[in-house]
Amino acid sequence: RNIEFFLKPLRNQMITPFHQDNFFWNLKDANGINIWIACSNASKKNGGVCYLKESHTLGVLKHKISFIKGTSQMIPEKIIKKLKFKKIFPNLKPGDAIIHNPEVIHGSYKNNSNADRVGLVLSFKGKNSKYNLSALKNYKSLLKKNIKKIYKKSVN
Repeated sequence: RNIEFFLKPLRNQMITPFHQDNFFWNLKDANGINIWIACSNASKKNGGVCYLKESHTLGVLKHKISFIKGTSQMIPEKIIKKLKFKKIFPNLKPGDAIIHNPEVIHGSYKNNSNADRVGLVLSFKGKNSKYNLSALKNYKSLLKKNIKKIYKKSVN
């Protein structure tokens, strides 16, 4: 599907709000995975990934515009607060990898450490998995509107 680097510089106050990748991907069967490979140490302290254990069982939840650099959408905080899933913060060393389903809820907090956090993510979909083209079209339309809102908000 794609390859991405996720860079969180030391002492960086930027968060990644809780979200589900399949909100962006729009796979009909959610048959896909992300492989998050640590290129540096990653932990809660330096903004490592936080998972809500077993949250993939919910299916895709409602998301809203995030207004946060690096991500367009987030699960609203009022929904996250109602969920009772355990938060998991893997401690990774360079070369360690974690694999997650595209419907697991995840995000990351600020990097309050003196070390950068770098991850490489490889995303795959099942060979026979199909995209929900109508949902994907709606997401892209929403994304376009959101970019205009975000740009307008940052200019004002």
